[in-house]
Amino acid sequence: MQIELWWLLVIPFMFVVGWVSANWDKKQQKDLKEGASTDFEQIILFLSEEKLSEASHSLLSAAKKDPNSFELQLSLGILYRRKGLIDRAMEVHGALLLVNNTSNQFRDRIVLELAKDYLEAGLYDRADLSLELLEKSKFNLEALELRLYLAQRLKDWSEAIIFVEELEKLNHSSYLNLKIHFLCEMAEQGDKTAREKAKKIGFDHPRVKAWDLVLSGANNLSSSVSSFICSSCGANFSTHFWRCHVCNTWDSAN
Repeated sequence: MQIELWWLLVIPFMFVVGWVSANWDKKQQKDLKEGASTDFEQIILFLSEEKLSEASHSLLSAAKKDPNSFELQLSLGILYRRKGLIDRAMEVHGALLLVNNTSNQFRDRIVLELAKDYLEAGLYDRADLSLELLEKSKFNLEALELRLYLAQRLKDWSEAIIFVEELEKLNHSSYLNLKIHFLCEMAEQGDKTAREKAKKIGFDHPRVKAWDLVLSGANNLSSSVSSFICSSCGANFSTHFWRCHVCNTWDSAN
């Protein structure tokens, strides 16, 4: 069988094209890695200097260079939230949820960050639904802590007690002080059962003692003091408080 002359010309040409393409790909990958390394160095520098605006721009630049850099895009959404750009944060995290080729654990992380976005935006129903999805995930503990925070924010004290008891089981630690406060809040709303429970588990708690004094007709906590300052945020109030109305910290009245 006779070999055509043009085959002898094409084979070396194809070899050269393949060699050039391979080297071009290597150069592109090298440039991409060097560019990503520079971006990361800039991001770390900006974050160490607390320059969130510059860090977010660098993260956005790096994410554009590599559309599959899901961790970078997640971080970008977090930075947007910290800057107060909640709409952008929700947009970034919401878009990541639509990506198909991500692990279940990473998707749970996205749901957690999206729930935090909703909390910041005041979309409490969406935040609670998102956190509920994480009940059996790796992020269950953090989700429970956020649900406890949300229940206190909404003054849903019965729900708060449920979350506190779940956290006690997971952390193997006591949340007795918080539980007593929640029961007292329920009692002040007219729940007589909560009043009895508070006395039973916290008869020597300052709030329960003060409560008994008020019921017996004695002077209340604000009778001898003209103002109270929160030791956590510094807010000033004319009456005593068990929970700061500004930063929501318990037992911070001084």
